[in-house]
Amino acid sequence: MKNKLLFLLILLLSDTSFCQSTFFTKTQGTNIFNLPHDLVVKPDNNILFLNNSIDVNSDIYDNNIFEVSPEGEILNTVTFTDTTSKWVEYTHIIDVDDTLYVFGWGQKNLPGIDYPFLIMLKLDMQLDLIDNVEINIDTLNYANGLSNGQAKYLGESFIYLSSSRNGGTNKNCFLAEITKNGEMVKIVSDDESTCTQIPYDFLPKENEEGYYVFTWNNNMPGYGMGGFMYDYDRVLNINSFSLLPNDFWFYFTALPVDNSSFYLSGTWMQYSSPDIPPYRTGIMKMKTDGTVLDEKLFYSIPGADTADNTAYRNSLDYLSDGNLILCSNHNITIQIIPQLVPSYIRLIKLTPELDVVWERFIGNGDGKYDAYVMKTTPYDEIIILGAWSPAPPTNWDYTEPMFIKTNGEGLFTSIPEGKAWIKSSDAILYPNPANDQIAVEFSMAYPSAEFQLADISGKTVFNNHLSTNRQTVDISALQAGTYLYRIFNSKGLEETGKLVVK
Repeated sequence: MKNKLLFLLILLLSDTSFCQSTFFTKTQGTNIFNLPHDLVVKPDNNILFLNNSIDVNSDIYDNNIFEVSPEGEILNTVTFTDTTSKWVEYTHIIDVDDTLYVFGWGQKNLPGIDYPFLIMLKLDMQLDLIDNVEINIDTLNYANGLSNGQAKYLGESFIYLSSSRNGGTNKNCFLAEITKNGEMVKIVSDDESTCTQIPYDFLPKENEEGYYVFTWNNNMPGYGMGGFMYDYDRVLNINSFSLLPNDFWFYFTALPVDNSSFYLSGTWMQYSSPDIPPYRTGIMKMKTDGTVLDEKLFYSIPGADTADNTAYRNSLDYLSDGNLILCSNHNITIQIIPQLVPSYIRLIKLTPELDVVWERFIGNGDGKYDAYVMKTTPYDEIIILGAWSPAPPTNWDYTEPMFIKTNGEGLFTSIPEGKAWIKSSDAILYPNPANDQIAVEFSMAYPSAEFQLADISGKTVFNNHLSTNRQTVDISALQAGTYLYRIFNSKGLEETGKLVVK
C-alpha cells in the first residue's frame, strides 16, 4: 500500500511539474506575414496554434497549425494550402470529443462574380485530415467575407459568427448554425446595407435560447458609430439591438457570470482630451438588459500618441479561483504607420469585483508584441498566441508567429539556459535608447514608486518620485552614456536594467 501511495504521489508531482512549464517561442514560418487566429489545448497538454501566413509577393495563403509541447518545443507543423481558390483562411479550431474542427472562409473567382464559402475541416488528434467540407453561403449574396467573429460548439451543433461585404464597402454580420457533419442548419444576416458591422464575440443565453452578439458598427442609422449588442433568439432572429454604453467600441470578449450578467472586455474610445489617448483597454460587468454594474478602464501615458487595445480575438478568461485575466496590447501606435516604438503585451489579474491584483508587462523593448488570443488552462496557466515584428520595422510586411505560456501569476518559471527569452516585468521604461524623455510605467497594484538612475560606477545621478502608474520623465540634463535604472518601492516592486541615453 505504501509503495502504491508513493507511486501515485510521484505521478501527481510529475504531472503537476509537466503542466506548469512556461515558454516563449517564435518562428518565422514559411512566409513573411503571419496572422494568428486561435488556439486549443489537447488532452495530452500539447497546444495547437492556428495561424495564417501570406506571401505578399504571390498572394498565396497558407494555413498552419503548430503543435507545441508544454515546454514550448514545436513538435509538428501542418500546412493547408488551397490552390483552387483565390484564398482560404482558417480562423477557429475547436476540440469536440477528441476530434478537431477547423472553421474558416474562402473566396473563389467565378465568371462575373466572387463566390464566397465557409469551410470546415475535421482532423484527428494527430492532425490527419478526416474530412473537408465546403459550405455554401451564396444565399447571402455577398462578395466576400471577413475573418472577424467567433465559433463555438453548443451541444449539438456549431454557431459561427462572421461578417461579409455586400459588393461595396458595407459589411454585415451573420450567424450560421452548422452540424458536426458540415451541414448548414440556418444562416441569417441583419442585412443592414447602409452601415459597416464587424462582429467580435457572442454569448449563449441560458438553455441556449438565443445569443447576445457584440459588434462594432459604423454609421448605424439613428445611432452613429460604436459598439453594439444584438439580442438573437434560438432560431437566429433579431429581437433587438442597442448601443453599448460608455464608449466601448471594439475587440470584444464576453464571459458569462450567471444567467443575467456577464463581463465584457474591449477597447474604449473617446476623444475627450488631447492629454488622454483615445484608445484604452476596458472591462465592464453588465446585465443582459444592458445595465452596467461595474466598469474599469486602464490608462496609457497622458499626452502620448500610443494607446491600448485588448487582444484582438480573445482577451478575457477565468482562473480556477474565479479571478479574471485580462490581456491587452500596450503602447500601440494609434495611426496606421509602422510601429516605431516598442510595444508590450499587458496581463492584468482582476478580482470578480474588478480590483487589480497584479499587472505584468511582457516584452523586451525590441519590437512590436501583438497578442491575438489569450486563454487560460485548467492548471491556471496563461497561453497567448500573437505576432512579433521589429520596431522600427525592417520590412512593413514582416511578422513572426509568437507562442507564450506563463503561470497563473503571469511569470515565467522555467527559463532554459542560453535560449532567447522574454521578460515579464512589473515595471517598464521606453524608449531605450532614449533622448530627452522616457516613459516609466509600473503595475497598478502599487500606488507609487521611486525611479533612480546610477552611472556605471554605481553613483546615483537621478532620482524621481513616481506618483502615478504612467509618467513621462525628463532626462534632458543627463549626458549621453549608459545608466543603470531602478524602479522600486517599499511594497515589493523592484525592476532594474540598463538605459542608454543618446
